[in-house]
Amino acid sequence: MFPTRMILRGVFALMAIVSANAFALSNPNAPASTGGGVKRVADRLVAEQLTTGPLNGAWPAKGALPAGTFTGTMAAGLAEAYWLTCDPAYKTAAEAAGVWIWDNAPGCELFYDEAYAFMQLSQIACDPNDNQWRTALGEFYTCLESQLPDPDYGNLAGTELFIAMIEYYLDPPFATFEVAYYTVAAYYIDSPDKTIWRGELIRLLETSNAVSGEQIMTLGVATWALAQTDDLDTTAVFVGSTTWGNFSGGVAEQLQELPPLLASYQVPSAYPIYYNHFYSVYDPPNQGFSGWTETNIYAIMGLDAAAESDLSYDYRNVIDPAWAVTMQPVDLNGDVWYNAISVPATGDNDTYYHYAGGYLQYLAAARLPGDINLDDAVDIEDMQIIVINWLGATDCSCSIADLNRDRNVNLLDLAQLGQGWLLSRPTY
Repeated sequence: MFPTRMILRGVFALMAIVSANAFALSNPNAPASTGGGVKRVADRLVAEQLTTGPLNGAWPAKGALPAGTFTGTMAAGLAEAYWLTCDPAYKTAAEAAGVWIWDNAPGCELFYDEAYAFMQLSQIACDPNDNQWRTALGEFYTCLESQLPDPDYGNLAGTELFIAMIEYYLDPPFATFEVAYYTVAAYYIDSPDKTIWRGELIRLLETSNAVSGEQIMTLGVATWALAQTDDLDTTAVFVGSTTWGNFSGGVAEQLQELPPLLASYQVPSAYPIYYNHFYSVYDPPNQGFSGWTETNIYAIMGLDAAAESDLSYDYRNVIDPAWAVTMQPVDLNGDVWYNAISVPATGDNDTYYHYAGGYLQYLAAARLPGDINLDDAVDIEDMQIIVINWLGATDCSCSIADLNRDRNVNLLDLAQLGQGWLLSRPTY
């Protein structure tokens, strides 16, 4: 039913975040702006994408990961880079990655990042409502929903069976991580089981209270998915911990409390090396449990999605300082290191292609509202771009002035510009 690829997900789910003491080392090659980061990271992915043979469209082996691993993560990241820059090379590369996934993931076998990649590819297609990627994504969820009861999993069937299998193969944080992405894609195609996905995401988030080094990353990606798919309301949830008496984070007992709980895990100024990064665990015994790139990027993505969903969540004072330190893991050639503090490499720090793909998704989420030219300031230069493209219908083309991605440049985009007007980020 869900053969080899399901088993492999348990082996290569994500590269684990190791809780080790890091030390401060500034990266003199870090990009100076969001735009610089997008170009540097996306250009590297394009340059190193395989273009011939059976792996055409995927990426080569790197470290412990075989060639082709996490291709969906890179495809989704490059699709975001295309929206941000309108560089056709990024769209071409994203689509080539999508074709490789299509050829290697039949039936019910899309990984979480591949499902999300098909969603992103659908959004950059000429007609987002009718294209091969959306059709394939719909067929994937229909396939899941049609699975017969399995006695090995308590006679669960359909979507519940698929989620149970994910939970069987993965530790709670990684199961939650994957279900978050599947949930967003399920809502995109309006799957009949979309509320099952969201309900199971909430349940799995609670299971991540067990001690692990990925708790804040998991809280971030779950908040990101939940904020996009419905209201963060009074729905019951129990997340977090109060066992460390010196920490004010506490617990969230309702969905609406997830964003402030997430924000509370930003490292305070008492720890100058780790200041503005995020702790990685609910009960951090010391500041060394912080500074991991994936923890930072998903914490920011969660807070940004919450603010997008409800204006009462205003986390600029958290997101902007975290953005500054999260520029550090990008090296001169577009590598993205997994330890945001220790760059260049020290100890067990390393780079993987999927860090780059995830980082592009983060940059798209974290940019200032209305920052069209990605220089981290919303000002007259962005207004000029709006004016030049005013009332233009983009259709199959792309306009960086199309901030809300509806294929038109109009008052809705001007409203986003107004939301961020005169915002800026400090240089570092």
